[in-house]
This record gives sequence, C-alpha cells and structure tokens, in this order.
Amino acid sequence: MSAGRLVAGVDGGGTRTTLCCLDERGKVISTAEYGPLNLNGTDREILDSTLRDVVAHLLQMEAQGFVLAGLTVATAGSSHPQCRPVLEAGLRGAGYHGPFDVRGDHEAALRGAVGATGAVLIAGTGSICYGRNSRGQTARAGGWGYLLDDEGSGYALGREILRAVLRAGDGRADPTLLKAMVEAHFGVEGSAGMMGRAYDSRQGKANIASLAPLLQPAWDRGDPAAQQIGFRAVEELALLCSVVLNRLSLQAGPLALAGGVLTHTPALQQELTISLQQSFPKLQVVAPKRDAAWGAADLAKERYLG
Repeated sequence: MSAGRLVAGVDGGGTRTTLCCLDERGKVISTAEYGPLNLNGTDREILDSTLRDVVAHLLQMEAQGFVLAGLTVATAGSSHPQCRPVLEAGLRGAGYHGPFDVRGDHEAALRGAVGATGAVLIAGTGSICYGRNSRGQTARAGGWGYLLDDEGSGYALGREILRAVLRAGDGRADPTLLKAMVEAHFGVEGSAGMMGRAYDSRQGKANIASLAPLLQPAWDRGDPAAQQIGFRAVEELALLCSVVLNRLSLQAGPLALAGGVLTHTPALQQELTISLQQSFPKLQVVAPKRDAAWGAADLAKERYLG
C-alpha cells in the first residue's frame, strides 16, 4: 500500500550535501547529510559516492511505500557545462530512474531562506549573492569558484589565514596568533609543515576552508592579522550584496545571511550587517527561515506536485 507521494531536494556544496524529502502537504518526511557535491573541485569518485548515498536513501523511502514524484538537485557548480550530464550519469548509475532537474544552490537557498522574493547571501565553502524581485527578475554576483572568485568564503578565509601565517614566518608581516592555531589545527609545526598540508593532493578544498573557524578566536583576542582578514571579507561580501540589491531594486527587501562562515564567525556577521544597513537603511537583514535542502525540496514540490 502506498504511503503517499513525496519529492526530494538536494543541497550540494563543496563540503557536504543535505537531502530533504517532503510529502504532498509540505511536511518534512526525512533528512540526511552526505559528502560534497560540487563539480568544481570535487573528485568524480567522491561525487559519485555522494550520489549513491542520496539514491540509496530515496530507494529506502520507496521501500517504505512512498512514491517519489521527482527530485531537484541544487548544487554549487551548476553553471559548469558538464554538470547535468555528470549528475545524470551518477544518479542513473546508482539506480535512480525518476525525473529530476538541476538548479544552482543559490536558487534553493533563496527559496528556503526568504521564499519567492528577496535576496540571500551564502558564505560557506564558496560565496554568492542571489536575488529575485516581485517581477520575477533575478540577479547573482559571485560564485565563480575557489580558483577565480568566492571572496569572503570559507576557502578564501582559510587561504588568507595561511598567507598571513606564512608571511609572518618570513618576516614580511608582524607575528600573528593564527600561527599556533593553524599548527594545532593541522597537527604540524612551522611553515614547511603547513605547506605540506596545504598542497597535499589527497586533500580537497575543504582542507583549506576548515581553517576559517580560527578567525573568530583570533579576532576576539585582538589579533591585527585576523581583523584585517575579517574586514576585507566584509567588504567583499557587502559588495556582492550591493550589486544584487541595486540591480533588482531590493534595497528595502529581505536579505538573508546564510552559510557556515557567517554562522561560525559572529564578528564577521555583525560587521557585515552594520555595513549593509549603513548603505541600505531600509534593508531587512534576516536569518534564513529554512535551509537550502528544504528550499530544493519545495522547488521539487512546485515542479512535480503542482
């Protein structure tokens, strides 16, 4: 006997992937977390492993009597020309044969954070600002990957932390509290040890992004290098938001701040909020109502359940 129809949404990022299943009434039936799912910078074998985990969960739901109407995969790297073919090959190879569509993770984040209209800034492993106004017009800024962009992201913060420590070690900059923190985090000593860890081919970009949480304790202790890194990140993230808000005339609309960088670095979030409200006094800076996985599932519900 059927337990009813459901849809699934996937929020795929550079560090982890979250799955959310909704029934026809929009009730959350199940959630799960797996590995990374970003074609830009994720090894194909790891990506396929994540998709197998997702499909295994969906097949388990079907074994419980649910009928899966469709799947929305919202992922970082969606603008890559090979994104859909690679995802389709992985999903089909894992045993999923139902309908699916591919969206940018920013689209799902917006839906989850504020609904159909407004803007969202995501600062996680990568960074992007995306918005949609009441006329259906959309705009984005950033999100072009860790090699070319993603300023203010976890990867960018981790890279800047490493740069500050290495420059201080050379004598090109003043000593920083970040040195001992990085050494403890990586379990190494000295610049050579840090270089070895940073350039280890077995480590992904999440290895560098994992240093981002070190910024807050160094900032709290008044470390000049940490504060400089933080204020530069604020400038870059505020710029992403300004472009989108002005382009869509959303200067008085809701802007949600999302992503692990802002969650785990309250000083950064506080300074960013101050900067944005100085530029846009009527702007409503809010916390996300729901996460991007729920947003992806809601987009799937809209598409596959009408």
